[in-house]
Amino acid sequence: MKVREAIPCYYCGQPASDKEHVIEQSVLKSLRGISNDLAREVIGHRKLVVPSCRECNLMLVGTVQFTLAERKQFVKFRLRQRYRHLLMMPDWTSEQIEQMGPHMRSHIIKSLRDRQRIQRRLSW
Repeated sequence: MKVREAIPCYYCGQPASDKEHVIEQSVLKSLRGISNDLAREVIGHRKLVVPSCRECNLMLVGTVQFTLAERKQFVKFRLRQRYRHLLMMPDWTSEQIEQMGPHMRSHIIKSLRDRQRIQRRLSW
């Protein structure tokens, strides 16, 4: 049995679960209301969907950027804002972690893993 590789989110590299509409469907519907020719022209000249994770897709709802590069930069900015507490977390040595109680140790280890995951997403 062949294992199917997950498609990565265009913006952060996490497994994609959604399709992000580069031109939102609501905008396309509005364009069609004005002119079908205008809507066809926009559709013909732009990539309409990219694979995305749920979080990146939700970050882009209702925002306007004119290129995929700008959209990706916007997502990275929002990720840095959302996870700044993790990104600013100090590094802990194994010895320091071992001296902590079990609940604090568990929290620190989980937070360090989360920080690594966010750093991977930002470097994608």
